[in-house]
Amino acid sequence: MGAATSDSDIACYAVAKITGISLLKFHRAFGLTAFFCVIFHLTVWLVLDKQFYWGEIIKDLTKRSYIIIGMLAFALPVPLAITSKTCLFGDSVRETGADYIS
Repeated sequence: MGAATSDSDIACYAVAKITGISLLKFHRAFGLTAFFCVIFHLTVWLVLDKQFYWGEIIKDLTKRSYIIIGMLAFALPVPLAITSKTCLFGDSVRETGADYIS
């Protein structure tokens, strides 16, 4: 097995080591599902809770520093979600072969 590169890789690898059940073929789906849950959570906070009142949002950010940490945690998996081959390109990367990657 290769090195784990994301949270979903690490979780799938840990489950495989403990239970013997390999979930590694689902790691991309787990990661994208978690990413879209974070997007949904952020959208609900911005739209329903703060209603796009930027003054309220800034005041909330300065009052509660854990929101800033949460937004940083949101920013970290963005490159992983953007570069997810299945999400953006379907199976076309596998179909075109190694010439596409190089």
